[in-house]
Amino acid sequence: ARLEQMLDLTSLRPLADAPAKKLSGGQRALLQMGCGFMVPGSCYVLDEPFSGINPVIKDAIIEMILEVNRSAGATFLIVSHEMAIVRRLCPTVTVMMEGRVAAHGPLEEVARLPEVIAGYLGKALE
Repeated sequence: ARLEQMLDLTSLRPLADAPAKKLSGGQRALLQMGCGFMVPGSCYVLDEPFSGINPVIKDAIIEMILEVNRSAGATFLIVSHEMAIVRRLCPTVTVMMEGRVAAHGPLEEVARLPEVIAGYLGKALE
């Protein structure tokens, strides 16, 4: 039953019998997300899940995250540098620099903090 649910969530049902090596890169990304969601949990850690992904697949992954959050009440810790996606998904962000929490709060507030700006842009400007 869980597999059926994941095939629907990932939109991979038509490819259910295809070997993973035959899937496109985007389809493999959806498969990876589906495999991760097969393990019931209350918190999922996603490290750069949108990196190098086609915009259509990004939207599908965003919808998957939102659906699992809605249906299972799961929490997501998402590591990403794609601020447009972070803005869509995350009501609260934590910025870490050099292994410590530099800022925490709503993205719009955190992104205006001088220490965050300096941390991300300062080194490039030096």
